[in-house]
Amino acid sequence: MGIKYPGNGDSGYNASPPPDDGTAVPSNLVTWTGIKGKLTDILLTYIDAINSDLNDWADNAPNAKSSAYPTVADDNGRVIQTTGSPTITLGTASSMGAGYEVTIKAVSGTTTVATGETIDGSASDRTIAAGLSETYVVNSAGSAYMVKSDITDITQYVPAGAVMAFAMETPPTNWLECDGSAVSRTTYADLFTAVGEVFGVGDGSTTFNLPDLRGQFIRGWDNGAGVDPEAATRLDSGDGSTTGDHVGTTQNDDFKSHTHTGGIVSGSTIASGANFFASGASGLAGGTETRPKNVYMMYCIKY
Repeated sequence: MGIKYPGNGDSGYNASPPPDDGTAVPSNLVTWTGIKGKLTDILLTYIDAINSDLNDWADNAPNAKSSAYPTVADDNGRVIQTTGSPTITLGTASSMGAGYEVTIKAVSGTTTVATGETIDGSASDRTIAAGLSETYVVNSAGSAYMVKSDITDITQYVPAGAVMAFAMETPPTNWLECDGSAVSRTTYADLFTAVGEVFGVGDGSTTFNLPDLRGQFIRGWDNGAGVDPEAATRLDSGDGSTTGDHVGTTQNDDFKSHTHTGGIVSGSTIASGANFFASGASGLAGGTETRPKNVYMMYCIKY
């Protein structure tokens, strides 16, 4: 069906419309009313899109502050621009919620950023010099803030007390080697809260011991599963009292009980199939320990 060419009216064709392969019936007519309706629909669609963009811009528009200001939930995604030297207090992380994000830009003067919790693990206030900015994000637990530039370090999400193997000989930032050292209960307060005195009491008041995993293989906690038949007799973990089926307890090396069967030579007759003893000693074979094939890594604990 061809397309008909309208005249200036709403009712149809010019007096002499150009020839085409359609028929001049009302259902084929392209009227100005139809054209105006389509144009109106298109314009309304664009207007809605523009309004949506304007609303988004308003929600995220810079929020100018020159005096003390506590951030609120509505500041999520916004840039707070400061002049002078105000103190911006971040809203409680648990109230703002995981993923809450706010940027503070010091246009002039030095801005102080305070929080009742921690920022990047520190309870100290942060300062932003004129011309600089920082973006703060509530962590996945909804318990503290992180500086966004640091989020590329996934260990921000690793809880204190987690143990990982590293292919290096120096612990990374915020980690300690599992070498049994006695460390401060205050400096490493989060770690002390997580593991307590399980691996040693330290001096009994100001320090505690890290696990000592140097040269050790780690075994999953039996926790009543019965996979470790000697779980109940496991040895003290280092605190002087924890034994048995508990995290941190140890076992010495051992062979599973077994027997050997074979035979002895008596004259020209071989008696077989019985347990036996023979005087004398066989030649030595093997190394100084029983072990699987292995490679060294350094175990570290998150603090």
